[in-house]
Amino acid sequence: MRSARHARNAGFTLIEMTLVSALMVAIFSTFVLGLRAGHAAAKEIERSNAVTLVADDVMDRLFRIDFGRPTDGAASAAQLTALFDDDENLGSATLCSLRVFAGAKGYQFKLANYPWPGTFEVRVTADLNGDGDELDANEGTMNLLRVDILYDGKRVLSSVRARPVG
Repeated sequence: MRSARHARNAGFTLIEMTLVSALMVAIFSTFVLGLRAGHAAAKEIERSNAVTLVADDVMDRLFRIDFGRPTDGAASAAQLTALFDDDENLGSATLCSLRVFAGAKGYQFKLANYPWPGTFEVRVTADLNGDGDELDANEGTMNLLRVDILYDGKRVLSSVRARPVG
């Protein structure tokens, strides 16, 4: 009788220890995976916010330049540099001089000292609904232009700008 009571109070069996250890490994692994996923999500949110801030600054610059005339030629490299550099002088580029045909690549640039590798793109077209052509109602004119800011081929901001009356 004494030995049965002593065996009952002796401790955990090997099966009990194996189950508890397996459960602790599963819980710890889940915890570590959750922390890694949270860290990756925080980094992606930080990157997304930084990209949106740059795109917002570029869109602000594009709304501050003259609309221009349909006869404006394509913007030169010097005009693009003046427009997209980091100062308040926007140069002489007009929105019409930045226009590309629907479906074509726009003006691409990379930022110096930007913490994430990637390419920004400014696309100004008369394709107002973004379907890849300028054949729909109100499209193809030079009175309304769609402005898209893309980062690595994904649209970040989009707007439509109208020619000023007068």
